[in-house]
Parts: sequence; C-alpha cells; structure tokens
Amino acid sequence: MSRLAPPSPAAINLMDVDGLLYFVADDGISGMELWKSDGTPEGTGKVQDSKATTGEEIPSGADDAHVVVAAISNNDVAPIQLPLLRILDPLAIVEGTPLHLTAFVDRVEAPRAMVCWDLNRDGVFADAKGDVPTLVERQVQELGFTGNPEPYEIRARAVTPEGDILAETSAELRVHDAPLEAHGTTMDVVEGQKFNRVLASFRDPGGLENETHYEARIAWGDGETTNGTIVRDGPRYRVAGEHTYAAHGVYKVQITLFDDEHEGAIAESVITVRDAAIYADRAFFRSSAGRTFTGMVASFQDTNPQGRVGDFAAEIDWGDGTTTNGLIETATPGVYRVIGSHVYQTTGSFTLEVRIRSNGGSEATSQSIAKVHEARIVARGLTSAASAFSETPRALAAFTDSDRDAKPEWFSAEIDWGDAVTSATIETDGHGGFRVLGSRPLGRPGVHSVKVTIRDQAGNLASAIGTVRVIAAA
Repeated sequence: MSRLAPPSPAAINLMDVDGLLYFVADDGISGMELWKSDGTPEGTGKVQDSKATTGEEIPSGADDAHVVVAAISNNDVAPIQLPLLRILDPLAIVEGTPLHLTAFVDRVEAPRAMVCWDLNRDGVFADAKGDVPTLVERQVQELGFTGNPEPYEIRARAVTPEGDILAETSAELRVHDAPLEAHGTTMDVVEGQKFNRVLASFRDPGGLENETHYEARIAWGDGETTNGTIVRDGPRYRVAGEHTYAAHGVYKVQITLFDDEHEGAIAESVITVRDAAIYADRAFFRSSAGRTFTGMVASFQDTNPQGRVGDFAAEIDWGDGTTTNGLIETATPGVYRVIGSHVYQTTGSFTLEVRIRSNGGSEATSQSIAKVHEARIVARGLTSAASAFSETPRALAAFTDSDRDAKPEWFSAEIDWGDAVTSATIETDGHGGFRVLGSRPLGRPGVHSVKVTIRDQAGNLASAIGTVRVIAAA
C-alpha cells in the first residue's frame, strides 16, 4: 500500500468510531477518499471515494456502505499527522503473570527503526527490545510490577540502527493484585492459658512484597476478633496471633488476609482447646463415732483461672463402704474445697478417696485420712446463787467433749429440779468447753440440788449434780 499523504491544501480529519479510525486521505492515485484503520497496516483500507474537492463538504451517512463521519469542510481541518510510534492499549495484567507488549511503528516512514523499552522508570531504554516483546513472570517481578491501585508508566522509543532517536511515547500499565494462596492449620491449646501461635501461611503469586502491604484479621470463633502479625518466612508469609480461650471446645478460626487494603484470601484453622488440668490435695480430719461430721475432705486447684464452681463435681468414698457426692466451694480464685458430710459408726482410721472431675474431662484424686475416736462427754456440776423466786438463767453444769471440733448444737441438756424437768441452754465457756444454763423460780431459802443430763447426737450421755443456793428476798 502506498504511503497516505494529503496534498496541500487538501483537508484531512481523524475520527474514532467503535475503535476504528476513519479519515480522508489522498494516496496520490485516486484522489481524496474515505479510509478506515484498526492501527495496523493490514487493517487499513478504503471505505469509499468521497469525490470531495476543495471547498466542498464530505458527505456523511449511516449504513453498511457509508460509515458515519461528521460532515466537515475540507477547507476547515488540519492535515493529518500519523504518529511514527505508539503503544497499543489497553495494558493490564495480574501481578506475577507474563507481560505482552505491542508497539506500532510506521515502517513506511521508518523501515529500519528498532523499538526499545523503559519499563522500570529509570530512564534507560534497555528493559526490553522489539515491537512485540514478552516478559516472563520472573522478569515482571524483577521490574517491580506488583499489584497497585495506581497505574505504572511505561515508555517506548524508536531508534535507528545507529542509535538516533526517531520517536518516543508512553502508556499506562495497570497491575492487579494476584489472589493470595492461603492455608490454615490445626493445633491444640489449653483453656485459660495465653498462647501466641502461627495460625496460617500464605504466598503471593505476584512476588514477595514488604509485609506492610498485607494485613490479617483473626476471628477466633468465640466472639473475639484481633489483628494478626505477619512475618516473612522464606518465599512465604506466616500469620501469628495471641489469644486466651476461657473454655474448652473446638473452635473454627477464620483468618482474613488483605493485600493493599483489598481482601486477598481467607484461611481457616481449627483449634482444639483442651480442658485445663486440676490438682488435688488431701485433707486430714477427726470425727467421733456415731456423730455427723461435716467439713473439708479435700482441696484442689484449677490451672484455668477463669474456671467456675459449676465446672466441677466431686465424689467421696468414705472408706467404710459409703460413697456420697461432695459439695464444691471456692476458697480463693482458682482454688476450691470439697465439703462432705458423713457419720462413722465405728472408731478407727479411714482412708477417703475423693475424685474430682471437670466438665471438660480433667480428673484428679486425693487420698485423705479420717481419724474416728469414741465420743466421750465429761461433765461436772456447778454451784450458783439466786434470790428466791428469781427466773434469771444460771450455770448449773459444765462439760467437755473428746472431739476438739465439737459445737454447742451437737448437744442437748435437761435439768431435773426434783419436782419438774426442764430443758436447758448450752453455750461455750471460751476455753474449749461448754456450760449448761437453766432457770426455775425457787421460793424456799437454802441449798437445792439439781440433776443435769447432757446428750449428744449419737445418744452418748453424761450427767452431773448442780447446786443452787437460794437466798431469802430482803
């Protein structure tokens, strides 16, 4: 095809219609005609003969044979100036994929021109050569083309074999983030204990970037969400997180990764939270045969500081063939007591086995010791003075018990006044013993003897004679 050149002062116009350039030109053979081009020599050809002459208007139409071209006066438009070099658009790739470039060079005007490329914006046109070069993934990464919301500028230059510059142009290259390749993991941790572990790893197919290009959000599966820490590990990145689970169970953890603030991938990990261990301590206690013992039979510690009383149960084997459930109560945070109640019918030494279980499966056992002795009440009478007909309570007897943990409520007492029997009140004497108090109006002055009988829960009895000295009323 001949080089298109408008004869002066002929009018030329360029118009883009659906991606094709339409223009009026003179090839020096047929006169002024309507041409169209897709930007390549092969795609350039005549559309119709405009038959235009100076001062006339080029017809415009709209059908298959006559493409719409704005009606213009060929006296009013400037001569066409086709570029010697241009980069074909659009240019866009996904980071980490090959880059195919195409430059259009007017080979009629510059048949020996060579195209050189500056792709890394350093002013040196040596990153690629040729009209249609292709850069493989490694070359794209080495040039620093990573995903970026802003386009990169690339430049092309047409030069002669001697190195003379014929033309230079530029275009925008858009590089989209490649989807991250992320993988989760599985792990075991313990409830109530803080951990900092690697939860996921990922690779950026677009190449290694500074960690600041990435972010991670960790949804722990228990309602908590925190930021993850990203560190580079060879060709990959690892995501670590710190957390404490309050309760045992299996949790699905979701790690959402962001690449330059855009969601890049999601990894899922599974964390099995084991029940925290418990440690039991034995107890030593004394009791009396036939009497109800109620007290601590063991203690234990939970290594989960967030545990609760309701998380545990206890079973007590009293060592005499009897098994009952224990009551759990808090001693201090993380430390608990097992309370039991039992009546030993015989004296001796008994080994208790206290089994403690957590609702998460942890167990602990203690071997406690109970010393059971014969109950023994030792009573003695007391002497008191009272005015005739006085109803003021007075101490009539005192007693001690062989059980050092004895309490007033373990006992009952009655007083035989000779003509009547009344109940009495029992109180501690402040020295490990007890006093029996009673009252009855006595009218006859003199010394009156009363019998005080003391009985415990097991039916053990003791008695003493008390004396009341009655003084005549003044």
